[in-house]
Amino acid sequence: MLLKRKKSWPGLYAGGTLFAPTEDMWLLHLAARPGMSRKDVVRAARRPQDQIATSFRRRGYGETINEQAVLVAIARHLASASWVNDWTWKGSEAPAGVTVVTTAQIRYLSQWLNPTGHCRASKISTTYSYGAWIEQGMIPDAHWLRWLYGDSPPEGVYVLPPIMERFRTESHLEGIIAAAKIDRATYFQWKRDENKWRILQALVNSYPSARAAEEVNLRADTRKHLKDYAKAASLEERCQRAGWGAKNDKSGKAKTDRKARTGYFNELKDAEKRCGREAKGALLSWLALDGRGPYGLYKDHLFVPSEGMRRFRQQALKGRERPATGMDLLMRHPGFMELFADWTGLPSYRGKRRKVDAVVRKNSVVGKDQATPGLAKLRIRQAGVGSKGGRPSTNDDVVAFAAEQRSQRPDIRAKEILKLFRQQRPEHLIFKSRNPTSALRAAILQRRDKRAGN
Repeated sequence: MLLKRKKSWPGLYAGGTLFAPTEDMWLLHLAARPGMSRKDVVRAARRPQDQIATSFRRRGYGETINEQAVLVAIARHLASASWVNDWTWKGSEAPAGVTVVTTAQIRYLSQWLNPTGHCRASKISTTYSYGAWIEQGMIPDAHWLRWLYGDSPPEGVYVLPPIMERFRTESHLEGIIAAAKIDRATYFQWKRDENKWRILQALVNSYPSARAAEEVNLRADTRKHLKDYAKAASLEERCQRAGWGAKNDKSGKAKTDRKARTGYFNELKDAEKRCGREAKGALLSWLALDGRGPYGLYKDHLFVPSEGMRRFRQQALKGRERPATGMDLLMRHPGFMELFADWTGLPSYRGKRRKVDAVVRKNSVVGKDQATPGLAKLRIRQAGVGSKGGRPSTNDDVVAFAAEQRSQRPDIRAKEILKLFRQQRPEHLIFKSRNPTSALRAAILQRRDKRAGN
């Protein structure tokens, strides 16, 4: 299957030392001869069939090159280089010291650096997924943008594997009660009953021993549900549901694999061995969080990719197969990062293309050791937490109110907290946000991450 390539545009990078023409400009350059007019050059140049077949389908895109489109592209992107017109229409050579990207390299880059095509193949939105990753800081800088397109992660940062994310899901209350086949109402009923809650805690702490449930007078079904919950909450069962260890015995029946926890501890050791103790600490801190996310860079030493990021990276790796000749040398050129940032830019908004390097500088903390344009310093990012009502400082009082309510009722929901808070502060700015519940959760996460950072 042929991978569709993006429509490339010409560009000059690193002070004009790297020139990336379009494929059409290369065809015109190769067809041009001294004394030929522009129309004669256009007649002599013909697009090959493989270029037509692998390009995105556009009306009128055939063998004939559009002269006006080439002139507009040169005037819009290459107006500062007067020699480009002679290179394109007269076949002259580029000035000394200028590296020209070859046709094969352009085709390779247009397959690899193709955010729209990768998003379509991954079944995600270019604007609301890919664009949000960059603008909201989930992809905090150009280092991680290169990782998204198939490069290795920066040194000292551990990329969370999918199995650890599944382990966290299975370790949360929703995962445990689903595995135990009980509902939330039953769990919170146990929590309100002091006797049953004490028994449940004893069962969880002493699993696989069930002596705590046998010593008291309980209904048979209640005793069974308490044991099921304790089994589902055990480390072996959570590891097994995440994907470590054998799930069935030889007869096909489900069994508990006592060695399943080995995979979990090996993953922690691997994080510490490859990325240091800070990465292991960040991983343990992330596993202890409630809910989904946050995605992106967490505490400088852990990167948590979303499912969409993983699918996008798989598509980008497919586009990186069979690199063109000379790509290693091109990727070491001082202007390659500028070209990379230009080609991986965000979709046009109100007629203007937004480049990745500009967005990176806006959303990243740039240190004094910053030397390369478009490469920002790694930072902590609170990602995927929804909208925030008003300024962050205006949410301090509602966070304090929520903490007070949860100290009295640990099972109270955010929606109920807001209902009580509205009775006291109906004009609070949090109620003017699009989603007050998400705004409250965002404020609580901000407070928690701020305390963790201190």
